[in-house]
Amino acid sequence: MPKPAKRRSKRQTILDAARSAFVERGYAATSMDLISARAGVSKRTVYNHFGSKEALFEAAVLEFHDAHNHEGFAAIEPDAPLEQQLLMMATARIHGLLEPETMAFLRMLIGEFMRSPELARDLGKRLKDPAHDPLIPLFALASQRSGVVAEPERLAEHFWSLMFGLIFWPQVVMHEEQSPAELERRTVEAVGHFLVAHPDIR
Repeated sequence: MPKPAKRRSKRQTILDAARSAFVERGYAATSMDLISARAGVSKRTVYNHFGSKEALFEAAVLEFHDAHNHEGFAAIEPDAPLEQQLLMMATARIHGLLEPETMAFLRMLIGEFMRSPELARDLGKRLKDPAHDPLIPLFALASQRSGVVAEPERLAEHFWSLMFGLIFWPQVVMHEEQSPAELERRTVEAVGHFLVAHPDIR
């Protein structure tokens, strides 16, 4: 048991070092030598864990995505009204995404996706995997309880499109400043729009 825990710790150290290097220098200018030096491990150790720089970059992105997608989900009560659950999850996720370090990572990622459509397509498919979005099982349960036929993946896509369109993209791309009160208003508005568009899912 102790050995697996040690391996996980080293893997996380490498991921943290890689993420900071990618943010500062971008994907192309970041070398495995730099990442290994920042992580305090040999380059062979980095390759043993990830195999290539591309695999390491993908792992860093997926870890980031999973961490933020699940923010606020653990605190949700399954029997609570759907509106309350969506507000809790959306608020937690948006606040996490708007942290300065997170914004820097996302701006770097958007830049890399613009430079490499192939990378964007490949990673995009993995990011859309149902396993990476806790809203999908939540909507599946809500659909079951409501007795209506629905596509949980489409519902999740619609919900996050509203949230990101009203809050996230204006800040990450346009550098628009939003006060806490405005942030809360837009979150409530996005949840409200979603429930109006899908009145049978409760």
